Amino acid sequence: MNWFRKLLKLKTKEVANEIKIKLCEKVECTNCGAKILPYTAKKYRGLCAPCASGESIALERRLRKEKNQQKLSKKGVESIAENRPKEVAISSHQGRGGDGTVLGIAIAKGTYSPQAGIEKIGYFDPNTLAFCTFPGGKVTLLIDDSGAKALKIMGEAKSDPFVLSVLDTMFPSTKDKSNLNTVSLIGLKLRLSSAAEILSSFLSLTSITEEKEIAEFLMVTTFMPFFLTYSVGTVVVISEVAQELMLNALANLLLNDPYFQDVTSVESFRTKARSLLERRRSEYEKKKQWAIDFKKLRGA
Repeated sequence: MNWFRKLLKLKTKEVANEIKIKLCEKVECTNCGAKILPYTAKKYRGLCAPCASGESIALERRLRKEKNQQKLSKKGVESIAENRPKEVAISSHQGRGGDGTVLGIAIAKGTYSPQAGIEKIGYFDPNTLAFCTFPGGKVTLLIDDSGAKALKIMGEAKSDPFVLSVLDTMFPSTKDKSNLNTVSLIGLKLRLSSAAEILSSFLSLTSITEEKEIAEFLMVTTFMPFFLTYSVGTVVVISEVAQELMLNALANLLLNDPYFQDVTSVESFRTKARSLLERRRSEYEKKKQWAIDFKKLRGA
């Protein structure tokens, strides 16, 4: 009988272990997919405790938001803080068609040729692309993490006169423009420390009602040649595209034109930009005549 008792004891232990294993095998919550114990699933009718109590709703929203942000980051599209523009994935080499901007949408629809926005024309240079316009009149600024950090350092430097006096030696970007993006260089040049300040300043400089001289010069030298050159069929002028061209033309002038080399503030930038129409009157008149002749040739 001893062998029978030993066998019974052994079998009982095996059965108990099997039951214990089964009880410890986790199952998925029917709502969120989290792994939970069978006891928990039975208690909450297939749900985990957070889902059963309703607390998972906020969690689910947060996780969904984080997942969406990760997807956007991979595409190069990332929201920045309130009152600051967002970084947008814009390719100046592979074409702008379908990039979500007003210009990209127009290219995708066949309004403008695929070369629009990726070639130099007038004072617009895709290599210094800093601004873009979206449907609804929204203007955004192209800035990456390194650019945001540079602007932050610029803000800290403003409170230190000594640091500000040697600002151009703080970053090699003023000599090697590949180290920081265009927005960072604009901030360093104009002593601005946020994307919002840069955007506000440039919008003011390109206001047709406030800055007629600047707008007229850029209209004749840059955005009218753009529309005449790249319109497919009938010449189409889109105000949002014109605004994007003017903003980026100013950025290019600020960073690459010798006339703006000594600019170190928004006001000095404004003064020089206003004088372009008179200083470059000959260029202005030639471009104006070219536009007239080109329109006649196209029958526009």
